Amino acid sequence: MNKEHILSHLDFKSFYHSHIIGFKETGSGQATGLCPFHNDTHASLSINLANGLYNCFACNAKGNVLQFYQNYKKVDSETALKEIAEIQGISEPATQGKVVATFEYKDTEGKTLYIKDRIEPARNGRSKEFIFKHPEGDKWLTGRGCEPVPYNLPALSKSKYTFITEGEAKADLLMKWGLTATCLDSGANSPFREDYLKHFAGKEKVIILPDNDNPGKSYAEKIASALYGKAGKIKIVELPELKEAEDVIDWVKIESNNKEKLLEIVKTSPEWIPSNNQDTKTGMTLIRLDELLKESDESVSYLVDNTLPSGGFSVLASKPKAGKSTLARNLALSVARGEAFLGKDTNKGAVIYYALEEKQSEIKRHFKDMGADGTEDIYIYTGSVPVDALIQIKSIVEKIKPVLVIIDPLFRLARVKDGNDYVQVTQALDPLLRLARDTGTHVLCVHHTNKGQGQGGDSVLGSTAIFSSVDTLLIMKRHEEYRTVSSIQRYGEDLPETTLHFDKDSRTIEIGKPKQEEDIETLKRAILDFLSSQDKPLIKSVIMEEVEERQAIKHKALMELVKNEQVAREGSGGKGDPYKYSITLLPIIYGVIPKQHFENPENPHKQRANGITQENTENQESEKSRVIAFSNNFDLKEGEL
Repeated sequence: MNKEHILSHLDFKSFYHSHIIGFKETGSGQATGLCPFHNDTHASLSINLANGLYNCFACNAKGNVLQFYQNYKKVDSETALKEIAEIQGISEPATQGKVVATFEYKDTEGKTLYIKDRIEPARNGRSKEFIFKHPEGDKWLTGRGCEPVPYNLPALSKSKYTFITEGEAKADLLMKWGLTATCLDSGANSPFREDYLKHFAGKEKVIILPDNDNPGKSYAEKIASALYGKAGKIKIVELPELKEAEDVIDWVKIESNNKEKLLEIVKTSPEWIPSNNQDTKTGMTLIRLDELLKESDESVSYLVDNTLPSGGFSVLASKPKAGKSTLARNLALSVARGEAFLGKDTNKGAVIYYALEEKQSEIKRHFKDMGADGTEDIYIYTGSVPVDALIQIKSIVEKIKPVLVIIDPLFRLARVKDGNDYVQVTQALDPLLRLARDTGTHVLCVHHTNKGQGQGGDSVLGSTAIFSSVDTLLIMKRHEEYRTVSSIQRYGEDLPETTLHFDKDSRTIEIGKPKQEEDIETLKRAILDFLSSQDKPLIKSVIMEEVEERQAIKHKALMELVKNEQVAREGSGGKGDPYKYSITLLPIIYGVIPKQHFENPENPHKQRANGITQENTENQESEKSRVIAFSNNFDLKEGEL
C-alpha cells in the first residue's frame, strides 16, 4: 500500500470519531476524547485534526494516526495501513480489477448517501478490495462524503428485530428471505460508533451471525457488548457445519439448510451475556482478582488541582453566614476562567450554578462585584425546585457538558423527610453521584454543619451518609479575626485548616496562611505587647497565663520570638535559675521600642527601630524623643519604653 497516498487522503476527523469514545471537537482544529490506551474517564486524549497527531495527558501515549491504529488494534504497520485504507474507503490511484458488486448505503428515508464497490481482483495480488463513492451533482467522488451508517437503514429503522452479519452480501441473502438484516460497512474492522446506537436501541431482538473465524467472533462480541443493555435479547448464533472462515452464504449451500432451519437454530440459541460474569438481572459486573491486578492503575484528574477530582462529588459545609455561597461562586468564576482557586490550578470549562435559596439580583451583583463581564461560560438557575429536577439537571448536563455543577444548598434539591436517616440520604445522593461518575462532571453541593462543635466529617449536618459519599469534604469556619477552610479528601492531599481573606469590595477570596501559623502570629503580637509593659524579665508561666490559647501554640510562639531575637531569654533553665524573658526589639508595627536600646549606648544587637540605627550615643536623647512621639499613637507612656 502507498503510505503517502493513504495518509494524504485520510479524513482524520472521521477516523478518530470512529475509534474514540466521547469524541468532541473543541475548536481550532482540535478534538478530545477518552484515551483507549488506559482506563480513561476524563477525556485525557487530545487530537490535532489537521495532521492526525494525538497525545494523552494522563498516560503520555502519543504519535501519528498510523501509530494510533497499530497500538489500538495490536497490529504491524503494514496491516494497519491496509485496514485504515479499507475503513476509510481509500484506494490506490489505479485499479486492475473490475466492479463485481455494488452496495448502496441509504438514510432512513431511502436516499442514497454513498456506495461501496467490490473490486476483483485487487492490486498487490489480493483477491478483493472495496472502494467507497458518494454522489455530488452528476458525478461520483471517492470516499463516503459523510459519516458511515449501518446497511439497509430504511428496513432497520422500521423493524423490531434485526440480524447483523459481517458483510453486505450476507445481509442481502437474509433480506431476500424476508428477514431484516444489516451490517457495518468495513466488515470485521468496523468500529461500533456511538451514533449507531439510535438505530438499534429498543430492538426487541438482535441476532448476530459471525463468520467462522477469530476476526468474526471478535466482531460479534464487540457489537454485542456495545448493544448490551440498549436492545432487548441479544444472541450470537454460531452456525453448525461451517469450516474455517466460512459464513451464512456457505452454510446455505449445504443441503437442507434454509430459512426455516436458520430460525430454528436462532430460537434454540442461548441469550448472550458478557463473559466477565455480569448478572443480566442486576447489571452488577464481577471481575476476578487476577484480572483486576492486571489492569493499569487508575489515574485521577482534577478540576481543582489535588482537591476536587473531575467526575467527583464534594460537599462544602459550614454554619450559616460563614461565606460558603460566596466561596462557591468564587469557585465557579475561577473554573470558568481557568484561573487559580485557593492557590490551586483549575481545569477550565463550563459551569452550571443552581442557586436554590438566593435572589437572582444578589447572584448578579456578586458576579459583577467579582469582575465577571458575561464572557465566562457560566449558566445560572434561581428559583424553586421542580419535582423532576434531577432528570432535568441530567439532561442539561449531557447537553452543555460542564466541568462543574454547583448545587446550593444540597437539601433544597435532595428532598428528604429525615436528614439523619442513612437510607433516605443515601438514596437522595445516589443520582448526584451517578451524574458525576457518568458524565465526568464534578458536582459540588453547599450544605450546613451541625450546631455543635463536631470535628471533620462529624461536623456535617445530617446522616453520616453524606460524609461517606463524598470524594472531598470542604469545611468552612468563621472566627473573630478571619474565616478558614479545610478539606478531607478521598483522593489528593487534605488541606489543613487555612485562613481565607475576603475583599469586601470585590467579594473575592484569597487563600492565606494555615490557621496555626496565623494563630502563632497573633500570639506573638500578644506576647510582645505584654512584655513591652513590663519593667523586668518574667518567667514563662507568667507569660503563659497572660495570653489565651493552647499551651503548645503559646510555647511555639514564644520560642519563635526568642529565635528571631525579638525576645531575650536569660538564665540556665534549672530549678533555681529558671528562664526569664524580656523584650529586646519590637518591630514598628507594634509601636514599641525596647528600653535597652536607650540604656545601652553600645547597642550590642545593632538593630534598627523606626528605621533609625541606635549606635551613636550623642543622638540618644533626640531619638528617644522621636520614639516617644511615635509610641503615643499606641497609648504608651514614656516609662513603658
